[in-house]
Amino acid sequence: MNANLKWHALALRAGRELNVKRILEKRNIEYYSPVNHILKSEKSQDYHAVPLLPNILFVKVDPTLLPEIKNIKYINNVVYWRNSPATFPDAEIEQMETFLGISFAVKVYKIDRAESLDAIMTKLTSTDRQADRVILPTMGYCLVTQIRPVTNIRLVRKMTGRFSAAVNLAGLLGLK
Repeated sequence: MNANLKWHALALRAGRELNVKRILEKRNIEYYSPVNHILKSEKSQDYHAVPLLPNILFVKVDPTLLPEIKNIKYINNVVYWRNSPATFPDAEIEQMETFLGISFAVKVYKIDRAESLDAIMTKLTSTDRQADRVILPTMGYCLVTQIRPVTNIRLVRKMTGRFSAAVNLAGLLGLK
């Protein structure tokens, strides 16, 4: 494992994410594309996947390879911050990946990097008390998802033979 590998963000041409992913896979380059799961309709309870950050793809490469990667078809540029390619810690990418893996309908909020984390949390808490959030300070974003209160979860347990029982979990927890 190369210790020089760092996460960088690439700006892609609109609608070309799959093309770039295929090229990166052929070159054995590790990438991450954050995906948000959005509810299709309230009736169906089905979700569809959409990019969380449209036209942005993260790659884990040695910084010396960035000029070569920048020349890949459909890549507009490497994302820069303060006149050099922006790098992101492994922990932040993993945190985002974990949060998106368990969350639905995530909203992205831009945060001021100069503000303290306490000030950011105070703002976010005052706007949305029933939410789960993760702050990505290097990226300057906060990801927020609604926490839906448990109201009608049913625990169904099949027994042997003809007998089955359904227990209203919300009633057991005193939420109803």
